[in-house]
Amino acid sequence: GASAGALATVLYVACVFLNHRIPSTDVFTASTAIRAVTFVAGGALIGTFAARNRTLVERLRELADQDYLTGLLNTRAFEAALQHRCAGGRRFAILLADLDDLKETNDRDGHAAGNVLLRTAAAGIATTVRGGDVVARVGGDEFGVLSDAVTREDAMAFAARIEAELEDAGVAVSVGWAVFPMDG
Repeated sequence: GASAGALATVLYVACVFLNHRIPSTDVFTASTAIRAVTFVAGGALIGTFAARNRTLVERLRELADQDYLTGLLNTRAFEAALQHRCAGGRRFAILLADLDDLKETNDRDGHAAGNVLLRTAAAGIATTVRGGDVVARVGGDEFGVLSDAVTREDAMAFAARIEAELEDAGVAVSVGWAVFPMDG
């Protein structure tokens, strides 16, 4: 912004030199200095606000695709990734994990305990997946995974690995799976 203001000042001075009706001695006056300060300060101010706005918009885009409780992707982002994979036509597995007895935990120990359980499950699933996999919280106590597992055996083994990982963390979960395009 400030450099755009400086450029505007340089252009102003150039226009004065190019205009034969204005004497070139009028360039180095107080009004030129005032214009330079105004242009540079105005440009810097606009540039600062634009940079802050860009940062804010980027952060809002991230938050729009993120589940507030677990930090994983949310349903909207998961569905977009699912549509993208389906349109690509390559094989992939979809796994849906459902926490067992979350309602009972909430009723017995309170929602704070249920939130801890959800965060624990999210962390456990996130550590189990591989680099290209997509993990999201797709419902109240449901998580979805899009995996590059290409056979039913791979998907079944991956589901068992998630269940075992979460069981080690003290979280009971049921995982279902399907492989695209064989299973629809």
